Amino acid sequence: MKKIIFALIAAAAATSFQVQAATFDFQAYADGSASNGEVFVNSLSNSGLGEYGYSSYSVEATDGIKVTATGNNGDSPAFAYLDSGNAGLGVCKALTTGHQCTPSSDDNVTSGETLVLTFNQEVSFTDMTLRNGGHGTTFGEDSTFQLTIDNVLFGDVLLGDLKLFDWGSGTVFEFFNSSGEANPDVFYIDSMTVVSAVPLPAAVWLFGSALLGFTGFRKFKSKS
Repeated sequence: MKKIIFALIAAAAATSFQVQAATFDFQAYADGSASNGEVFVNSLSNSGLGEYGYSSYSVEATDGIKVTATGNNGDSPAFAYLDSGNAGLGVCKALTTGHQCTPSSDDNVTSGETLVLTFNQEVSFTDMTLRNGGHGTTFGEDSTFQLTIDNVLFGDVLLGDLKLFDWGSGTVFEFFNSSGEANPDVFYIDSMTVVSAVPLPAAVWLFGSALLGFTGFRKFKSKS
């Protein structure tokens, strides 16, 4: 019996954290489609799909990981913007009454703008794809953004070398465009995949405690 109990405790301890993953395809959302059962809860009462600007744009994946995107222009608030046509998520300073970016060229993360991604739990990035100002995937050799995670500055990250970057974990990721305004220097987030470590439900530990208590009761009974 002891061996069984210790095996259960060891197994519970080893699996006390379950890694969950979520992929957010902003290019697909901007082009009007979502295929993985995402839930869109935004600052406006539209579907969350198609080209549109938001003061706050939120998407929740089926596993419960939720991301909320907002934008800043220096010290002033801006809009998180979904740009269609193989682009993705950017930042826009001003919107028309139809919530389209004006001018239309300002729908990406350009010089001096920050795209802020806030998650409902601690995550780390495992993959990210960016698009440039022309909706392509080629960036300037020195094109960078400054990454801040939970108010800690990680420094400049090359736009073309995201797969080489060792992402930290956190809940608030700020992407500040520290380059210029030409097409190779501006960017949209096309898609991204994040992982999160989530503790097992308390019921698992309650079951273990109950099992230990039952065993203790049996020992006490056998002695009496």
